[in-house]
Order: sequence, then C-alpha cells, then structure tokens
Amino acid sequence: SDRKWWMENVKVDFRNDPNRVEVKVEYPTKTCVLCWGNNDYTAAVELEIRVPRQSNVELNGYKPDMKISGIQGDLSIKSYKAPMLIESTSGPIHIATYKNSVKLRDVAIRGALRVKSYKADAEVTATSLGDSADLETYKGSIVIRVPANAGMNVDFEGGRRSSFSSDFALTSSTGFSSREVRGTVNGGGSHLRLRTSKGSVQLRRISGEL
Repeated sequence: SDRKWWMENVKVDFRNDPNRVEVKVEYPTKTCVLCWGNNDYTAAVELEIRVPRQSNVELNGYKPDMKISGIQGDLSIKSYKAPMLIESTSGPIHIATYKNSVKLRDVAIRGALRVKSYKADAEVTATSLGDSADLETYKGSIVIRVPANAGMNVDFEGGRRSSFSSDFALTSSTGFSSREVRGTVNGGGSHLRLRTSKGSVQLRRISGEL
C-alpha cells in the first residue's frame, strides 16, 4: 500500500520551449498516515537525461546522486548532501553545496570555476583552470590537480586549523605562513583563490602539459 500511494503521488513534470527544457521532480510528503504508517519505506526517482553536447545545464537538488559528463557549456549546481561527479566537460562551472563530495575529473574550465561548500570535500583534476578558479570550504578538504606547466596566481587564506601544500614551486609576493600564501606558479596565469576555515588545501601536479 505504501508503494502504491507513493507511485500515485510522486510528480515528474517536463516543461519545454524552443530554447529550454525543465525537468522537476516533486516527492510526496508523509501526510497519508493510514497508508504510510510507521514503515521505513523509501523510494526515489532516477533521471537519465541526454542533451546535445553544447548545452547549458542548471541543477538544483536535495540529496541527489549527480553524475554529469561530456557537456560543453555553462554548468550551475546548487545541492544539499549530494555527491557529485563531473567528467570531461568544457566551460564555466559554478557549484554551491552542503556536505558530501565534489569531484571534477578531466575538466577544461573556460571562463571561471566557482566551488563553495560547507563540510564537503572538493577534488578537481583540470586540463586548464580558465581565467579564474575560486574554491571555498568550511571543514572540508580541497585537492587541485593541474598539468606541470600550468601558470597560476595563487591566493590562499586559511583558519587556525587549516593547511596548505603544493607540488609546485611558488614565487612568493608576500612570504609564506601557515595561514596565508600568495605567489605565482610558472610565471603566473589563472587566478586561483583558495579559502578554508578548518580544512586542508593541496595543489598537485599531474603528468603532461597544456
């Protein structure tokens, strides 16, 4: 009876016009006392959406498992407790998330990368960082992997329980401290802004060149 009630009340809406397609999922609330009872019945909707490679994608979700690949366009995500994996994309990426993890693999940033998280770990492997990359976290770790010849202007600030490490030699403009690092890598390039209150930040080198 719980399954029947859930299937009858869940809503998946599709709206589209010539330039936009919107998919919205609304789960039923637990207001059907007699049919829901005290059971721990759970259910979910899985969406597999295929779009043209050159598309702009905007996602907003509560606890979804997100996997995105092969997109060439703007990618914007707002989520709550949503593990996400983004692979082989090209374009700007903006992410705001609460808890869980953010993994970007084999991405080429065109324009800007923005990742703001709370208690979420972020891992970025990029063939290029575009014009700028801004990663900010509270109680989470940040790992950025880029080619050995990547040019960067690094701007790191951290709290008392933060740490910073780098595989790259930095030409410092302000000196080094445990909470603040500013300098250039390979003569400068992409503006890399890194902020953490109680987490670690790692800048790692991957094999190959841009």
